Amino acid sequence: MASIRLFDQNGVDETKHVPIYSGYTTPLVVQLYRANGQQITTVNGGSSVSFSFSPPSLATATAVGDPMRMDITPRLPQAPRGV
Repeated sequence: MASIRLFDQNGVDETKHVPIYSGYTTPLVVQLYRANGQQITTVNGGSSVSFSFSPPSLATATAVGDPMRMDITPRLPQAPRGV
């Protein structure tokens, strides 16, 4: 494996910037790639992913079915409208 890329549920590449909005969960799919750019679809022994945030109070990441799919949920309260 040479790199990973993060995609939203619509297939939009979010690798450079993952938006985290208060009050909304962001589903992400992690995809693995070889150095030549070819996507790795099968990993011997399986695969999984985890995310952590600093500080931990910022957000949580929960696996959703497939071990390469995560829901990112902010822990911060939703801001009032207009703020």
